[in-house]
Amino acid sequence: MNSPHSPSGPVFTAPAKKQLGQHFLADRHYIDKIVMAVNPKDGDRLVEIGPGQGAITLP
Repeated sequence: MNSPHSPSGPVFTAPAKKQLGQHFLADRHYIDKIVMAVNPKDGDRLVEIGPGQGAITLP
């Protein structure tokens, strides 16, 4: 598994378009809860679907 502190791709910084229903996850507490629920192991390959700014895979 990649280190949670080493992005594997480009950093995306475009603003959310709320008129299109886009809302980006930004609260670290909920990001941590999601990661703990997934419980990734070394060697697991994970894909963040619709990552927006990559809050889960890029912190």
